[in-house]
Amino acid sequence: MRSIALGVGVMVALGLMAVSPGEALADSPGVLQAVVINTNGKDDALLAEAKKNEKIFKRLGIQARRRYLQATLAGSQTGTMIVSIDYPSLTAFAEAQAKLAEDKEWQEYISRVTGAGMTIESNSLYRDLTP
Repeated sequence: MRSIALGVGVMVALGLMAVSPGEALADSPGVLQAVVINTNGKDDALLAEAKKNEKIFKRLGIQARRRYLQATLAGSQTGTMIVSIDYPSLTAFAEAQAKLAEDKEWQEYISRVTGAGMTIESNSLYRDLTP
């Protein structure tokens, strides 16, 4: 699942980067990336890694708000953690994904999370259409 999630992010980022600057992406509304992680009861370990994640984003100059949410009433996903990442635009998301795909420290972070017995169950992107 980890490689699928990373691959989807990279494909979306590359696709968005192929769009010409004149195509209103820069002015697009914000987007929310939602990554669902089955921590297998290791919530504290994921939250400890979140601090490292923050440093990576800062070093790369990625402007995005991250939140770590526990699914409390979510059917079969109850107990999973959702990492919510708010980007100001599709362009900002694409640029962030391109930077992360090339960053060794980010790859090590993902390996630590999945190597600790956690599973990335899904990685979704939502556009903000709020009027």
